[in-house]
Amino acid sequence: MGNPFAQAIRQDKLIDGGHVAYRYEIRHMQHHRFRDRVTVYYDGMLLFERYCYGESAGLTGSCWATGLDEDGHPAWQNENVPKVVTDALPAQLESIDENLLRFVGSDDNWDCIEKLKKDTGYSLLRRKWRNLLGNE
Repeated sequence: MGNPFAQAIRQDKLIDGGHVAYRYEIRHMQHHRFRDRVTVYYDGMLLFERYCYGESAGLTGSCWATGLDEDGHPAWQNENVPKVVTDALPAQLESIDENLLRFVGSDDNWDCIEKLKKDTGYSLLRRKWRNLLGNE
């Protein structure tokens, strides 16, 4: 049967028509050195970003996933990605909605912090055009 949340993302049934992506940020249960974000796009792509806190705060690295398999495992494209990022990549989607994201084996919740109407390479016009053409 597979993971219903992975199917919802692949079939463009998760993200409402007024947005191109939902951005989630992990809410750690204790102090953490990093701030992790996952952006889920309407076409199934996922972007993981890790930011460092402190004096040299900024983006540590990022990694794209081309989608999810039937069981909800992201297909991370992690060649040439720093180890500090690959060690933190979520392994399997447990549940998702517009407000909360959860991964198997994690006690931390990922809260929706932003609903994007556009992002680099993504816009509502592009989404409508793809839907009109029937592109998945």
